[in-house]
Amino acid sequence: MKKNRLHMIRFDQKFKILLLFIAFMFGLSTVIILYMSNQYNKTIIQNIDRSNKMMMESIEYYFDDVKTPMVMIAQNSTIQKAMKDYNNLTAGEQLDVLNGMKDFVQNITTFKPFINDIFIIGNDGYVYNIYNSTSEKFLGDFDFLNSDYLSQAREGNIRLYYLGEHETDYYLHPIQESSVYSVAFPVKQGMKRIGYVMCDIK
Repeated sequence: MKKNRLHMIRFDQKFKILLLFIAFMFGLSTVIILYMSNQYNKTIIQNIDRSNKMMMESIEYYFDDVKTPMVMIAQNSTIQKAMKDYNNLTAGEQLDVLNGMKDFVQNITTFKPFINDIFIIGNDGYVYNIYNSTSEKFLGDFDFLNSDYLSQAREGNIRLYYLGEHETDYYLHPIQESSVYSVAFPVKQGMKRIGYVMCDIK
């Protein structure tokens, strides 16, 4: 009888110790899992923050890099002539203006592969894009002047306007719609606003 009782007490003690050990291991596992999960989440957030920071720095770099070319394009007399008088020029004069614009703009963009396209937009409805030699960049009858893309530039001062990310919905037959960031710059001749330069960045 005593042996059975002693055996039962020992079994009871071992069972309690086993339960305590299981509870301890469960608690320890939970703490380790929570710690590892927290570290993993921190790593993910840090990586996302790092990626976002790099992306923003990259975007800022490209925007800074197009400032001077856009101002140069806006101040070019041939481009201003196209914006203001293209529809009133003779066929020969139009060809000279187009060749002059093309040469001038391509000299600026040769070493800037991140530029997706540049648009010359006149207040009289004239529109020209520099990469129109490829079929996916033929322009349709898109109304740039009254579009959201130029809404801020139409109302505001003469400065660069960052338009954010958007689809290239103005091409007639794009191979595929691609997202770009755009910058718009109003062009002034004397006291009169004669048009806009818009640059798409890949």
